[in-house]
Amino acid sequence: MSGRFHVVTWNGGGNTTPTYALLRRLVVRGHEVTILGQSAQAEAAHDLGARFVPLGVPDWTSGKSLEDESEAFLALLFGPVVGEAVLNTIARDAPDVLVVDCMLTSALTAAERAAMPSAALVHVLYEQFVAGTMGRRWAARLPAINAMRSGFGLPPVGSPMALLEPMRVVLVACPQAFDAAMPVLPQNVRYVGAMLDDPPTAPSASPRPLADGRPRVLVALSTSSFWKI
Repeated sequence: MSGRFHVVTWNGGGNTTPTYALLRRLVVRGHEVTILGQSAQAEAAHDLGARFVPLGVPDWTSGKSLEDESEAFLALLFGPVVGEAVLNTIARDAPDVLVVDCMLTSALTAAERAAMPSAALVHVLYEQFVAGTMGRRWAARLPAINAMRSGFGLPPVGSPMALLEPMRVVLVACPQAFDAAMPVLPQNVRYVGAMLDDPPTAPSASPRPLADGRPRVLVALSTSSFWKI
């Protein structure tokens, strides 16, 4: 059976790799897919065979980092605009399933408010997101998150993990062995492994050390920029 999927995402770089891989698989299987994202993602949506709906949030300024545009970035993650756009699109299109980027708190809130089959896509380590460094940063934003939730008629939450509890399933795009163990893993969490479109490659017969014999090390900040040492 084919279904109508709405996927709520943003143009963050690292988060788009598993999101677009998932979208391509949905389209290949005959599902009708709509991407809700920043305007810069319209071309990618077309290439993936999906319909595109802008969220009404600005694109990033060319040549600037997210840190340089922190006000717009925080509004994207914690403001109500994304959630309002999601609810409006749900009311208009009546999708069967909603897939939400884990960082878009008002989109998660909209999914909870709509009470429809929804999945959260976690494109970072789950333990880090709900309890580690990122979890602590999200916890510091709980007053703003709960003020936003109040505007949607929902009660406050006490932790970042609570934002994911109403989701039918939480898809973690990494092997569980890579993540830190948690005392109790919520029943809706599924580690699905790396979600990539890259063709498989055979490993090199032997690593290539530097001229003086030292091994090579790859240091990566997310998946947007790479530095080799």
